[in-house]
Amino acid sequence: MHSFLRPSCFFRFFIITCSLMAVLSSYAEEPPAWYDLKVRHTRYPREVYFSGFVLGEQQPGENLQQAMERIKREAQVEAASSIRMKVEKTLTESNRSELVQEAGSFDERVTEHFESSTQIRVDMEIPGLKVEVWKNDATKELAAFAYVKKDELVHTLERQILTGTTKAELTLENVSRLIEEHRKPEARKAAEAGMRLFEDIEKTQALLSAVDNRNAIDLQISETNKLKQSMADRLAELQHGIAICLRVKAYCQEKPYSYLEKQLQGELNALSCHFTKDTVEAEWIITIDAKSREYQRINFGNTDMYTSYMDAQLSVFKTSTEKLIYEDLLTVKGTHTLNFDEAAREAYKAGAKK
Repeated sequence: MHSFLRPSCFFRFFIITCSLMAVLSSYAEEPPAWYDLKVRHTRYPREVYFSGFVLGEQQPGENLQQAMERIKREAQVEAASSIRMKVEKTLTESNRSELVQEAGSFDERVTEHFESSTQIRVDMEIPGLKVEVWKNDATKELAAFAYVKKDELVHTLERQILTGTTKAELTLENVSRLIEEHRKPEARKAAEAGMRLFEDIEKTQALLSAVDNRNAIDLQISETNKLKQSMADRLAELQHGIAICLRVKAYCQEKPYSYLEKQLQGELNALSCHFTKDTVEAEWIITIDAKSREYQRINFGNTDMYTSYMDAQLSVFKTSTEKLIYEDLLTVKGTHTLNFDEAAREAYKAGAKK
């Protein structure tokens, strides 16, 4: 016997299936609570939240993912705008001199005050900002909502400032330690990284000032500026390059020859090195013991060609590791048509470039 559905049964099955699809379809298109203006104002009141709501649609040339990312960014910008903040508020400390008359005489009094210059910018990243996006399949409309609680934002910004300042303090201590250990290249890199920390600290201070009406004293702007200046001073000290102590003894035809040291300094200056007589301050100690010797004279018709050699014992000592890292005997030839002395000087000139 063949089984089959009666017409009435088939009709009921069809109705149930269509109803279920309609329910599922309506559920899939159900908008989030924040889509409704009244609900949004009730659940995310302006007194408690910073928020931004944006409606849009997919643009020609965009895929859905790109359109949703764009709408999310626009909601973030809208949230930043809703904060009505001046996020590039720069607080600078300055001194003001005042002449004050006391007991019949004038006295200059220096007082600290803080000034701020402001620019509006709404594309700054706001920590803790949540963004949700929804697509209306029926209308193809896109909606995004960005929000953050004010007290949570304030707490996050305070924590970021404390963390950034602590990192800067530890970096400054590390820079000082590296300098004491004569590891100036490492110290310079650390100081450069330390200066970059203050960019984030100052931006966060400005944002907190705008969000929570903090003044310069509450934000410890003065302390931050002093710390930044200390880091800048350290970096300025390190910009001179590697500190080298040159110990040069040179003789040309048995006579002291000081020009070799000047030649070496000229070559090393081009590499951003600077020089010190104090071995404690030096990162490298270069020792050179050199002398010249006559080799031969050759006559070419009416011209004599003199040849001399420079023999130099060279060593390089690294103070941070207290190790001799290089030692060698350098021999360089020089020629001249005048005499052996000039030939020896040519050898020294060539040796300095090596």
